[in-house]
Amino acid sequence: MNIGRFAGKVVMVTGIASGIGNGVLKAFANEGAKIIGGDINEELGKKEIESLIAEGTEAMFFKLDITDESQMESFVKAAIDRFGRIDVSCNCAGASRAAYITDFDFKDFEFNLRTCLYSTLFNVKYVGREMKKSGGGAIVNISSANSTIPYMGYAGYCSAKAGVDILTKCAALELAPFNIRVNVISPGLIDTPMTRDFLGNEAVKDEYMAHTPVGHPGTPQDIANAALYLADPNNKYVTGVRLLVDGGQDLKTYPDIFKVWPELADAIGKHEDQFQG
Repeated sequence: MNIGRFAGKVVMVTGIASGIGNGVLKAFANEGAKIIGGDINEELGKKEIESLIAEGTEAMFFKLDITDESQMESFVKAAIDRFGRIDVSCNCAGASRAAYITDFDFKDFEFNLRTCLYSTLFNVKYVGREMKKSGGGAIVNISSANSTIPYMGYAGYCSAKAGVDILTKCAALELAPFNIRVNVISPGLIDTPMTRDFLGNEAVKDEYMAHTPVGHPGTPQDIANAALYLADPNNKYVTGVRLLVDGGQDLKTYPDIFKVWPELADAIGKHEDQFQG
């Protein structure tokens, strides 16, 4: 592909195997970008990249553990070796472990920090270095509506995402003189594998929708559209912004899913990790 508003631009995306990252990946590819996609799931990640290549996109896959700083450095180096520059970086991968504060093991709390906050720091650090050399670019991070709205059992996740918000602002301040813009998207309830438990429970879904003015969950494409806007060089005066994409949920009180799903209160801390893509 060589048409579209990102034609010829090199775009880096993490968490491409599913969910938000997958939607962002496809949106930039559809706009003509060259893609380097990273994910810890090698099988699904490769499949997504191979599909793009078959459609005419110049793309490559990198198996990536976002919590490992050395791997993130190698991910960025691979992009430079292949394409010579990075114009846009979208940090979409993440995960969470839920537990009540009085029950948290440090390693579980740190898991949230490493997958959501530290991983973003690692990417901004190494991508920022390269963008300084090449004359600028755009970095788009993903936090959450819960970066400002607390929720029971999710202290680790909420804290990590709040960190992503302020990290974004600090990075925007530091990197603006180098023509590097840094912004963050805060999604509300998006229909992804990470939210399958919530959306699969009709009572919980109804509770969410009662507190969402638009009346339906968002999609990965909704977040991808926001990423396209923030990354577009035509929007060169937009930096340090937290963009809520939540269907207006922030305008109302937050849904009380424990009221309609009381079993969840006992399950906190016993569920498998939830991965954000």
